[in-house]
Amino acid sequence: MPPVSFCVPRAPASRRLSDEILWYLYTFVRSSDPDRGPVSVSQVSRSWRRAAFGSSFLWSKVTIRLYTVTQRHHPARARLARSKLRDLDMTIIALRNFTPDELKTLVDMHRHRIRTLAVDTHSWIVTELLWLQLNLRFPRLEFFEGKVSYDSKVTLRRVPNFLELAEDDDTGLALQSSLIPFVKPPTIRLRPEVNWSSWSPRNLTTLKLLTTGFDAPPLYLDVLAMLAGTKETLRHFEYDGPLPFLPDDPTFVYDDVQLTFPQLETLMIGYADDIVWLVLFFGAPALKSLTIRDIITCPASPQFREWGLIPRTLPNQIDSLFLAVTQFFPGVTHLGLYGVGRPSEAVVNSMFQALTNLESLVLYGCADVFATSFFSGHAVEADELATQDANPFLPKLKRLLTTLLPPKCAGPFVLQRVQGRLENLLISQAAFEGMRQERDGLLTLEQMAVNVTSIPNPVPGVCVPVREEGVLRSGRMRNLLIPRVLRLI
Repeated sequence: MPPVSFCVPRAPASRRLSDEILWYLYTFVRSSDPDRGPVSVSQVSRSWRRAAFGSSFLWSKVTIRLYTVTQRHHPARARLARSKLRDLDMTIIALRNFTPDELKTLVDMHRHRIRTLAVDTHSWIVTELLWLQLNLRFPRLEFFEGKVSYDSKVTLRRVPNFLELAEDDDTGLALQSSLIPFVKPPTIRLRPEVNWSSWSPRNLTTLKLLTTGFDAPPLYLDVLAMLAGTKETLRHFEYDGPLPFLPDDPTFVYDDVQLTFPQLETLMIGYADDIVWLVLFFGAPALKSLTIRDIITCPASPQFREWGLIPRTLPNQIDSLFLAVTQFFPGVTHLGLYGVGRPSEAVVNSMFQALTNLESLVLYGCADVFATSFFSGHAVEADELATQDANPFLPKLKRLLTTLLPPKCAGPFVLQRVQGRLENLLISQAAFEGMRQERDGLLTLEQMAVNVTSIPNPVPGVCVPVREEGVLRSGRMRNLLIPRVLRLI
């Protein structure tokens, strides 16, 4: 009788993982690919599918797409059900308005769980509807971002877990989010009927008003009222567009009005007219990054030039601007200047001498006086070194992006830089080509910085994103092609 063999089929490796291990893996899926990742892991095997359906955190990222009126929103409804009681990160992509049933079943029934809300649309059709409900309808909301057109976006972020008791029309007393954009519901459109004076956000950490199309910018006193309630927690502020209107009262002295923002770290201002008063408005002892951009000479997009804004910034205002930077923000570690006009050389020299903590400097599309001052400052430092009277010129500078670097200044810079090489030097292609054609030009660039990167030459009237064409290391070029957005450098 032949021997009988018993073959026990082995389960696939994917099925031998316990639910605890799968849940651990799903946390990485949720953080790396919250849109498609949950569906992918639920289709691996039955055990993975069972574990995925039992992991409510995996389905807490919900995207609602409003394209046609015949949509049934099965993916969104499934995620809302599987997420159970988890906090939601909701994104709404809209080409039309909500129907009453969609608004009730997709948003209102889950509003107490929504933690972040992002709206992507080309008009205010959906953004305004949700914006007016932020006071009471979304008590756990920590972040709101509304894209209302190609060039307009409002971003709000509040201190997490900061809730208050308030009166709700439906439930009486209810938790109220401190992300309060308006005391009373006005008509929210960036047009003359905007009631800016009723906007009083509180406990925000981030506030961004990005547009060059304001038809009715807020008044200066409205800005004062808006930021007064959030000054203790604000960390990042960004404004892009025509600056708020000053009071008509000739006796009003705006230089004397200043709020202190103890936690403000990042300040970015895109201006089309007098910027000085807005800079003077911020008392920020902890400020680390300051970015100033002329949206007329250096707009973020070519279409911004179609607004027909009339510049009102005069040379003496530019001097006042940098005197204010020197006086109020001497501790900044990053300074970004984009398309800034021509101040006096003495003022620029004084600013560079005062910013001793500066680690990163951007001079994009600015007047030649900035490059002249930068390199002459190193020359003075080198000349005075022998007498031991030289004050260190930007001693902590590690990174420089400039479109104003003439090849003839590069050689002396190596000898004048007594504090050592830069870590990163980004120069325009024209300057890079000029150095490469000179004798020992590439060697000189290598001596200037550890990494030398060429960026496209600036296009007149456009502040385009930078694309690095290559990095010079040990005399060799290596392509990187890493996109960098200028305003974040």
